[in-house]
Amino acid sequence: MDRIKDITKLKLFKGGLLLELHEKKKRLIQTIDESNTTYGKDDINFSHAEVIAVADNVDWIKIGDIILDFGSAEVFAWHDKKYCIVLDMTVNILTDKSNFDVTKAKELAS
Repeated sequence: MDRIKDITKLKLFKGGLLLELHEKKKRLIQTIDESNTTYGKDDINFSHAEVIAVADNVDWIKIGDIILDFGSAEVFAWHDKKYCIVLDMTVNILTDKSNFDVTKAKELAS
């Protein structure tokens, strides 16, 4: 993945969404093996995900939308951030970015 120049230009399968995961504040005890770069969604303690790329056939989810819950996914690291690709039909809770207070999300994460 380190050879990818722009992650937002990945070609996504039909219904695919590329999400950037925003982690909650770090705990004192690290539970993830940092030598591994691929995790499951449940291994990452995330507060929300931001949609950064959308497949051509998805018209109801926009870049910048905030996802609070989605189905299982493989999480991968790229340039010290965590991402995943999910199907649009696995999204359970979604809102427009203008309807989401990022500062409150960080407060609730602690």
